[in-house]
Amino acid sequence: MEDPPMIVKHTEKHYHPGDPGGGYDPGIAITPPNVQNLQPAFSPTGNSIAYIRRIDTTHMGLYVMPVPENITGDPNNKDVEQKALQPYKQSSLIVQGQFVSQPVWSPDGKQIAYLSYNNNTFDIWLANVSADAKTGAYKMQGNPVQLTSGGVDGDSRPFWAP
Repeated sequence: MEDPPMIVKHTEKHYHPGDPGGGYDPGIAITPPNVQNLQPAFSPTGNSIAYIRRIDTTHMGLYVMPVPENITGDPNNKDVEQKALQPYKQSSLIVQGQFVSQPVWSPDGKQIAYLSYNNNTFDIWLANVSADAKTGAYKMQGNPVQLTSGGVDGDSRPFWAP
């Protein structure tokens, strides 16, 4: 950051976390504001983010994107803002459905557990994923595996046990 105390000491702009439109926000958007992107989950290496995107009014998708690099040094630069959005354009659709939510990476980064709503019930599913060695783009290997059969609370979040 070109002036680290700027966030705290800026006389005209004040940072008010959690108050949209309430003042200065030093954050850098890594997804566009006109698309609903939810529930980000960093991969174990920290190089990728799994997230949920609302595709349209009746479909959601589980996507994986690379983490933007070298964007926090100059958050007020318009070129940096554009650079921060580039990895979003490289997002890979892993799975989609009527309702998909709560992505969680396995500790080795080879699987993503998530909730999906099918046949009037929520279930936990597992997608085996791999990254292309050249491009880094993720893709699903095979078909997703259903781990539960009904009775899962839609507000639950899967997790990995040691």
